[in-house]
Amino acid sequence: MKKIFVALLLLLLACNNYDDYSVITKYPVKSGDMYMYIDENGADLFLGKRFLEASVFRDGIALVKQNTKNGYRYGYLKDDGSYLIEPQFLFATCFSEGLAWVVNEGSYPVAIDMDGKIIVSMPKAVRVRTFHSGLAAFSIYQNAPDNQQKETWSFLNKNGEIVIDGKFDEVTDFTDGFCAVKRNGEWGVIDSAANLVINFEYERFRRYSNGKFIFIGDSYVPDENKSYLLHPAKKVFLADTNGTKHLTVFDDLLVDGENYMVSKDGKVGWIPNDANSLFTTEIGYKILPKYKGAYPFNNSDVTVVYVNGKNGVINSKGEYTVEPVLSYALPFNGQYSIVSVQDKYTFMDIKGGISKIRFDGVSDDLFNILTGNRGVYNEVTTDYSN
Repeated sequence: MKKIFVALLLLLLACNNYDDYSVITKYPVKSGDMYMYIDENGADLFLGKRFLEASVFRDGIALVKQNTKNGYRYGYLKDDGSYLIEPQFLFATCFSEGLAWVVNEGSYPVAIDMDGKIIVSMPKAVRVRTFHSGLAAFSIYQNAPDNQQKETWSFLNKNGEIVIDGKFDEVTDFTDGFCAVKRNGEWGVIDSAANLVINFEYERFRRYSNGKFIFIGDSYVPDENKSYLLHPAKKVFLADTNGTKHLTVFDDLLVDGENYMVSKDGKVGWIPNDANSLFTTEIGYKILPKYKGAYPFNNSDVTVVYVNGKNGVINSKGEYTVEPVLSYALPFNGQYSIVSVQDKYTFMDIKGGISKIRFDGVSDDLFNILTGNRGVYNEVTTDYSN
């Protein structure tokens, strides 16, 4: 897990840049080869229960994987440590808006409620994603002109009705009633009624944030340390659903509370959330762009920055509260960040105090949530062959 992380991470699927979570209090962390749940004091919350995989709790439910008599299977855990649904599924997503997609061996995706009742069946789907704004993206294979099968994406509602038969090349999830979609190599934006509100004209969709869509010209590529670094973009546009678009002067940006977090010439800083600041070379920075990488504040008083090969912590004035001496640090969750200490991991408070707790890592889902991504259990693939 020793990697260099920057805030402006590659956005793969999510229309929003992160799931909307309150502060996480049950941490799925690694102990040896298994996962357990602890609090910030290191207490083993579920009396020695260990899991092959473990998600963050969403609305009091977590997805876990166990070795059963039928092989490795997923089930759902309540926040008291008992099972809502025993491990039995070959593939599964976390619950979202009261439903989760599951796949049994040799079968196709079905959406179940928290009682395990099947609500929607998708026998023709190749992949299905969790519900957002009442809609779930799904893909099917279609015959292309070159006699090859092409995967295309559409949307269904919770009644199983296909409400947007878009046959898009790629899609994100709906957020605030809008979704970025790709067709014929170009990205645009639709609303939940399938109206095109931003034309197909952009090479790459970056993110949606606070009513604004960010599109860039060049893509991200992973460096040798598997962190995502931005190659200089040809153009970065800020667009909204009123048809307004602007070419910015930055290499990348995102809305971070009352400010924009921006990247310019390989360095990260912050400017006021004022549209004029994005389109002029006379930039009034709130925090100068001097960091090789950083995470957004996300309404916290502090954030993690990356300087000269080390991580430190700054406040909203750009002042160090923890000098850049850390080899690894994740964004703060409430009052705590997860940091590395001598090949182990532990908690650090906002003043730099290091806990005596030690563990061997964090679950992939927890890492993704903390670093501003959707999470890893938002999609299933069919196991059905007709």
